[in-house]
Amino acid sequence: MSRAGTPKRAGALRRRMPLASWRLPALALALLLAPLVAASPLGAQTHVVARDNAYLVDHFVVDVDGTLLFTNLDLRAHDVVAFASGPDTNPWCGPYPAGACPLFATPLIGLAEQVVVEGTSQLTPRASYPFYCSTHRWMVGTLHAI
Repeated sequence: MSRAGTPKRAGALRRRMPLASWRLPALALALLLAPLVAASPLGAQTHVVARDNAYLVDHFVVDVDGTLLFTNLDLRAHDVVAFASGPDTNPWCGPYPAGACPLFATPLIGLAEQVVVEGTSQLTPRASYPFYCSTHRWMVGTLHAI
């Protein structure tokens, strides 16, 4: 309250921040959060990232005409394997028994390696596809095709 008994405005005593002083923290926050956003514009790249025995984000929006990349930032080897089966004629079917070839997959990769997730062009738009890491079954995620 002021001396006359009237309430003061909430921001009256607060010093105004210069416009440039909030830009740097806002930019830093945006750069930190950008890799965690898993949606991508049509035809763009989407990234699945593994770190600390988990996928950083477990739901991904992927364009069937785009590219899905998998990056491993963990000391342990990881991969991305669809729960859904695909044709046994897919090039990545070699290690899988007949009738059990995943719809999309990557090989196991090590620390700081990156590969394209093969088979995403076979996805049907407006459908969801759960996936897992073949060596760490608790690592799961879902692709949402657009």
